[in-house]
Amino acid sequence: MRSLLIIAVLAVTACSTTPVPSSLARDVTADNLASSPYATPGDDRGTVIVTRDNGFVGSGCVMRVLMNGTPVALLNTRESVTLHVPAGEHIVGTLRGSGESGAGLCGGSRDSTEVSVTVEPGVTKRLRIGFGSHADTEIGVTTTQ
Repeated sequence: MRSLLIIAVLAVTACSTTPVPSSLARDVTADNLASSPYATPGDDRGTVIVTRDNGFVGSGCVMRVLMNGTPVALLNTRESVTLHVPAGEHIVGTLRGSGESGAGLCGGSRDSTEVSVTVEPGVTKRLRIGFGSHADTEIGVTTTQ
């Protein structure tokens, strides 16, 4: 009975990802960064840092990051992208895969999720992308720095 309990606990915890502080994450590589209007800081802009979790689930699948529906970066595990966004409300989304047919080990999955973020000039917001215990895509605000 004890062995069954240990296996059950491991099965549940092994299927979720763990947060990576944005300060320890690798910057997204130049070839995975799309040309966007969010590359340059400004007095009227805030900063949104999106960091991909670490973990086994989804690790073979690249995650596309979208700002207001426009692709801005492709993130692998433990990578981060810094966006300089005009003040106001914005929708940050993530989508499994890099192209129409998916990428990596996504299996053609089109799982996506979005979150609304209110940006203020000079203020940094941090978001994390991960997978839950059922391998569902998650994005949300985090305090992990």
